[in-house]
Amino acid sequence: MKPSVKLVVSRDLERNLKKLSRVSRREVVEEAITEGAEVIAEEARILVPARTGNLRDSIDVSTQALNYASGRLGRGSYEVFVGARQGKGQPHDGFYGHMVEFGTVHSPPQPFIRPAFDQKAEEATEVAVDRLRKEFNRIMKG
Repeated sequence: MKPSVKLVVSRDLERNLKKLSRVSRREVVEEAITEGAEVIAEEARILVPARTGNLRDSIDVSTQALNYASGRLGRGSYEVFVGARQGKGQPHDGFYGHMVEFGTVHSPPQPFIRPAFDQKAEEATEVAVDRLRKEFNRIMKG
C-alpha cells in the first residue's frame, strides 16, 4: 500500500463552482487542492528519514478527477495524493516509501506521511480554500 493523503471537495463547493461558467472547474479545483497538498508534502519531505535523499526527493503531489463511473465519489469530485513517486522513468523512485512508513520485518516503522498530514491538514485546507476564495473574487470582479 502506497502512503498517501486524500482530500475531497464538498458538494456545496462543487455547486458554487458550477456557477462560475467562465472558469474551468477542473483547473481551479486542481490548482487549489494541489497548493493545499503541497503544504503536507513539504512537511513530509522534512520528516522523512533521509540517507541518500532519494525518498525525500520522490515525495510529490498528484491529483485525479473522479466521476460516477469510478463508483467511489460523485461527478466533479477530486482526489489529491501526497506520497512517493514510483516506477521506472521517475527521476527519484520512492518505491520503498511504504516500507519506511509502515516498517518491515527487518526495520521498525518511521512514519512521515501520516505525521505530516496530522500536523499540516488544517493549514493545507486553509491554503486550498484561500486559493479558491481568491479565484472566486477575481472572477466576480471581472
